[in-house]
Amino acid sequence: MDMKRKAWIVMIIFITLAIAVVMGFIGLYTPDPIGKKGVVKEIILHFDIIIIGCCFAIIFFLFTPKKVIKSLPGILILILAAVAGLFGIGTIFEGIMALNSNPITIENGNYELEYRSSYRGLGTGEYYMVVVNEYSITHIRIDKNNYDYLSSNTPNVTISYYPYINIAAEITYEPDDPQQTEEIH
Repeated sequence: MDMKRKAWIVMIIFITLAIAVVMGFIGLYTPDPIGKKGVVKEIILHFDIIIIGCCFAIIFFLFTPKKVIKSLPGILILILAAVAGLFGIGTIFEGIMALNSNPITIENGNYELEYRSSYRGLGTGEYYMVVVNEYSITHIRIDKNNYDYLSSNTPNVTISYYPYINIAAEITYEPDDPQQTEEIH
């Protein structure tokens, strides 16, 4: 391949990579929504990871001598890239399956709250409601507003969530007084 052609490919890859990195940082610092917006955000972020991985793989193939690609480190890099790509594609398909399925509803389940700081302190972190059923423990991702409300109050909660990806679809609070019902989307 001549140098002019390689230069055009590298320029297109760097523009694509720059757009993907900007999208990734925007997604990283955007608070997690619940519902379909949360599932779509998860799909977009994993699609973004796949785009970044493909850009690096193309650059690796363009500028690495064939002898290095056929050696053990080159083969290990290819295997690692393939596994990461399959993981990202699997998560995208889980998100699509979640959007196509009906949300699962849990009424008055025992729950605990959990906060995970993601990416070693970068980003906004993730908030979870750990729901304990008779046969399973489910970590359901919720937004900060619901987390703050549930950490200061302990109402009975009915939660519906998207399976496969475990993002809350709707949370309904049922206070002790049956005439009052709050709903936050």
